[in-house]
Order: sequence, then structure tokens, then C-alpha cells
Amino acid sequence: MRYIGSTKTSRSAGFTLVELLSAMSITLILSIAVITVVLGSLNSTGKSQLNAAMQTKVQTALNSFIINARESEKLYVADKQTIMFSYRTSNKCELHRYSFVPDINNSTKLALQHEINSVFVPGTVDCNLVEETLLLRNNTANTSRIEIDRVEPGSGFTFYSEAARSVVTPESSGFSLEQQSPLCKITSVSISVLTNATAGDSESTVNNAMNVRLSNNALGLSC
Repeated sequence: MRYIGSTKTSRSAGFTLVELLSAMSITLILSIAVITVVLGSLNSTGKSQLNAAMQTKVQTALNSFIINARESEKLYVADKQTIMFSYRTSNKCELHRYSFVPDINNSTKLALQHEINSVFVPGTVDCNLVEETLLLRNNTANTSRIEIDRVEPGSGFTFYSEAARSVVTPESSGFSLEQQSPLCKITSVSISVLTNATAGDSESTVNNAMNVRLSNNALGLSC
């Protein structure tokens, strides 16, 4: 009798080369996906931090401007790009000039420049008595600094009269001298700072605007 025994095919231990290559490919794909997500998250976080830092810088500068402009004693320049006024401290008369100027580090942007001239005076001396000295020093500021850089074109100042109407200034369309309001009749000013915010691949313009009443002018003291 012929005995036919059953046979069992056994697989050798370990992985084949094809299996190892497949596993390595899958691991590589998953690693790339994880790295992409992590880098995207870091990039988004970095942009958010830059946006937040920019907004903090803008708000700090605007708050300082509001404090100075509110207590200004006399307005000397009022146009779209520049405002200049005198300001009284306990022992100084100061001339503040805020101007939107070309950003020296970016030809497509603007910067908010702040220049200050000052004259030391006793507490009872009126700033009108040192006005000529202050104005003569206008071209050689004691202090000059850039409050905000990388500002978008279109940023500027808007001035308002007692009737809360926008005041016609030299750069306004159809301007004529007869239309221009006396500087002492300007009761408030609005400053608008346009900045660029980035979120992912999209960009948007943020309008940081504040309005302040000029105390002396609003009370009719400057005229």
C-alpha cells in the first residue's frame, strides 16, 4: 500500500524585500504629512504673532498721539499727511509734528514719523511767548522717531469743524483758499493707520482709526 502523506507549506520567518520597501514608503509618507502639518502650524502661529505685535505697536502709538493732541494748545499744520501742534508740559513748551512719510525700508509702504521740539519755560510762561523759537527749530527736531513702520498707503489725517463736517484741506479735490477753515476752527482730528494682516495664504487690510477732540479749539480758546 502506498501511503500518501499530507504536506504543509510553511512560510519562512521575516519579511520580504517588497514588504520592507512598502512599509518604509508608508512611514515616509506619514512622516512627510506630519512634518507638513507641524510646519504649517508653526507658520500660522508665526504670522499671528507678527500681526499681534504690529497691532500692539499701532495701538501704543495711537494712544500716545491721542493724549498729546487732546491737550494741544495751538494747531499749526493740518493736512492729509501731517499735523503739527504745540503742547504744554509742567516746565516745557513742545512742538509736535506727526507725518506719514515714505518708509525707508520699504518703497511701497509709509511710516508714521513723530518729531518734537521743546523749550524749557517757568510754569507761568505762556507757550505763545516762545512760539517763534519753537517754529524756528521746526527743521531741527530735538527728538525724531518712527512710531510705526510698514504702514499702507491711504493712511492719514482727517480734520473736522464744529459742525462735525470734514474740513477742506489743500490736498482735497477742488480745493480753494476760500474754502479752507481757519486752523483754530478745527475741533477734532481723526488718524487712520492702515496695516496689512496675514492669515494663512490670505491678506487683509486693517484700519486702525481713532478720533480726538482738540480741547482748546473745541472750547473756542484758540481763536
